Amino acid sequence: MCNALTINLLFPSNSLLPNTETVQIDLLSKKKPFNFLH
Repeated sequence: MCNALTINLLFPSNSLLPNTETVQIDLLSKKKPFNFLH
């Protein structure tokens, strides 16, 4: 969830576009290491 906030802060232009896709991609890319740890 915090990652989505950072994305919105770093890329405010994404707020205009459907940022759900970008957030999902970011979550998936960042879930890989989390799954690896768990």
